[in-house]
Amino acid sequence: MVRTASNIESSKKGIAATYTSNYVMAKVKEFGNYEIVIDQKAPQITTTLKEGMSIKNMKAIYFNVKEETTTIKSCTALLDGQWLRLVQKGSQYYYTLDEYFPKGTHQLLISATDENNNTSIKKITLTR
Repeated sequence: MVRTASNIESSKKGIAATYTSNYVMAKVKEFGNYEIVIDQKAPQITTTLKEGMSIKNMKAIYFNVKEETTTIKSCTALLDGQWLRLVQKGSQYYYTLDEYFPKGTHQLLISATDENNNTSIKKITLTR
């Protein structure tokens, strides 16, 4: 369910809703005009990291996750299948390189899921 932007606001604000017994239900926190939309678009993951890139001189790796309709429910990073602890600042996530990201070539998998369970996955091979 999306709250239509007013003259003061520049963007629409979406929240996850459920469809039950011919009704669409959502918990809203603000009055306003709402419309029902179908969100089938996964979050967008962007980064300056490139496939096969060497990160041996970096102290951290960064990426951004943006969602068009609702909010991000979860964002995870796995290095060769092992969970990495991410820090979030707004739509930016980062991981400070430590002993859990050892030297060598590794497969980094970043996964982002929105409130409607649309998921985006980015796989990058990196060398440290």
